[in-house]
Amino acid sequence: MYTHLLIDLPSGHEVDDWLPTECDVIRAVVSNLGQGKNVKHVRATRLASLQRKRPRKPYEGVRFLHVAGHGNKRGAGLIGGRLTWERLAEELKEYCAPLASGEDRVLCLSCCHSKAAVTKMMRIVGAWFTGYYFFREKSVGFSDAITAWSLFYLQKDAMAPMGKLWTKNSKGQAKPVNAASLINLAVPDVRFTHIKQ
Repeated sequence: MYTHLLIDLPSGHEVDDWLPTECDVIRAVVSNLGQGKNVKHVRATRLASLQRKRPRKPYEGVRFLHVAGHGNKRGAGLIGGRLTWERLAEELKEYCAPLASGEDRVLCLSCCHSKAAVTKMMRIVGAWFTGYYFFREKSVGFSDAITAWSLFYLQKDAMAPMGKLWTKNSKGQAKPVNAASLINLAVPDVRFTHIKQ
């Protein structure tokens, strides 16, 4: 069972220069938390490769589905063209089963125009997710994105994707805090947010 499904849509320069991608870093963060065997990392540069890498049957138990790549208002950029947000949503349905009763799963979108992407994708994948995490800005740099997501995955409980994070106040007492609020304090150049379904 995979709790973390990482869909990596790298651009040409990331592939040509063998650069580590955001999903490579997230996989390392989750692995260092002792959950490496629970991570499935799919890298696709074309729609055909995304389709070819589909599992025979959708994965059960996925709590976090993280999509990282380059995007605009209409879709995600691939080396072989563009994939509309609606088409990407349909593809994601092939990777994980609809939610069972009482299950939580979040879709984490890390790309430029991720707010527009969530708006378009929610109509298609509503039964697959209980929440969405994304950036409000139209443009998000790699360093800001990877810092935000690293903090997110360092703090999140794999079995409670919609749960609050816990921090300590000045008296050392534990208190709940919204993940987006914590990340926005640490990465002030972007506005990280979420929608609960």
